[in-house]
Amino acid sequence: MARIADVKDAVFREALERVDELLGDGEYTLAARLCAETYLEVLRVRPDFIPAPPDPSRLPQFRDDLPESGSRLAGGTGRAVRMGWPNAGGVRVLYYEPAGPRVSYEKERIGFSEASSYFEFLIEEVVRAERE
Repeated sequence: MARIADVKDAVFREALERVDELLGDGEYTLAARLCAETYLEVLRVRPDFIPAPPDPSRLPQFRDDLPESGSRLAGGTGRAVRMGWPNAGGVRVLYYEPAGPRVSYEKERIGFSEASSYFEFLIEEVVRAERE
């Protein structure tokens, strides 16, 4: 698991430290929003991190012959493909907007679990951006 101390870029490290402070202060909604805005900055620096648009012909609900996720049969290495920001929560990243990726806030309040999930995702992405 990546840590804030693993981040070399001062701007990203400061943003992550601020998110960590907000989480510690119980400011979960602000922490989640800062995570999302910082992730947009990661995408600006690394546009190759934007996931490919979904191919409707490959969606599981329309196919019954797809191999398991990350399967070598799918031509992969056996590792799951990174899908981008965890869009299942109250903060979504809309990747395919005309002006580029943007954030959509789906609810007014974010809890600790959701905010900390965004934080963990963001740390991993920042470290991955520096490593690759």
